[in-house]
Amino acid sequence: MAPSGQAPPAPEPSAGLSPAAGCLIAISVAVIGIAAVFTIASLLARGDLVVAKGELTETRIWLIRESTEQGLGFSRSRIVSRDEAKTCVETQVGFWLWKTATEPVGATYCACYERGAAGWEEVGACGP
Repeated sequence: MAPSGQAPPAPEPSAGLSPAAGCLIAISVAVIGIAAVFTIASLLARGDLVVAKGELTETRIWLIRESTEQGLGFSRSRIVSRDEAKTCVETQVGFWLWKTATEPVGATYCACYERGAAGWEEVGACGP
């Protein structure tokens, strides 16, 4: 306690994070960890994960469990052109293999679709 007539000494600034910031970081790390565990468990149980971004576009990750090839495959598709008659979608495919007999090769391809009575129907490759 300060003698009367004198102001108490100013508290020294604390080093590090505030308790609120520390709590927020801890919760964020926990949520990311839970999401990672859920993602890995789903991938192991189902063999693939698909995130649809629209009717024709998606991002997909799948397990490769062959005797000579083991790893992950991934693909991402996006719409490159659209008009009243058809929609063209480009898909990029890649691989991350930890067991392989050959060098993995990715691919990019493009296909066009028209909406039919049964849904989207492929009508051929994209034009030049």
